[in-house]
Amino acid sequence: MACRVPVVSTDCPTGPAEALGSGAGLLVPVGDHLAMAESIVRVLSDAKLRGRLVERGAERARAHEPELVARAYLQLARRVTGDRSIA
Repeated sequence: MACRVPVVSTDCPTGPAEALGSGAGLLVPVGDHLAMAESIVRVLSDAKLRGRLVERGAERARAHEPELVARAYLQLARRVTGDRSIA
């Protein structure tokens, strides 16, 4: 997503649904090779869908940049411990 490539993933129990939330990618059932193939063909043949996935994916990836994630963890640590001296 960060490389501005549309994503098609299997909807395994942990990860993809959260990572691709808000329409950042297409999810297909685990083990459904036909659904995977159809989704890939759909992305390749539908320029509007492809563009939407690329844009939403890039937005989603930006929300997970290391600096932003580190800041969020720091804020959580401060809130949980009440220690404002935590760098």
